[in-house]
Amino acid sequence: MEETICSIEITRDNDLLKAKVQSDKGKYREYQTDEMEYLIERIYDDIQMEIEEDLW
Repeated sequence: MEETICSIEITRDNDLLKAKVQSDKGKYREYQTDEMEYLIERIYDDIQMEIEEDLW
């Protein structure tokens, strides 16, 4: 069965990247940086922790 784990919105305001991450459990986080790689790593880490919590 397919289910949504999270919703991610990434926007750019000049050189500043902003991400909004909402998990299916209700966790909400926002990130701001000028480095795309850092932004993606932070989002990935949060999603990975969220999934691991479900497995245990």
